[in-house]
Amino acid sequence: MSYGCYNRGPFRQSSYVQDGWRIRGEKGTREPVMVLVENRMSKPCQYTKDDRYDDQQCIGCSHHIVKAGATHEKV
Repeated sequence: MSYGCYNRGPFRQSSYVQDGWRIRGEKGTREPVMVLVENRMSKPCQYTKDDRYDDQQCIGCSHHIVKAGATHEKV
């Protein structure tokens, strides 16, 4: 068993999100206002950042950060 983030694909660099409504025409039809938002989240894995938990579900993941001197083996 592993986490949903195990070997996940790369994050998108940006995404379109809704930022309110615009009123159109005589009938007042609403349509969403979409804006492009940059992804500012950190890219590296933050769960194993301190590398002190030696989590068995992270071993072998391409995003797992191993610090010097740590031993990680599946049990």
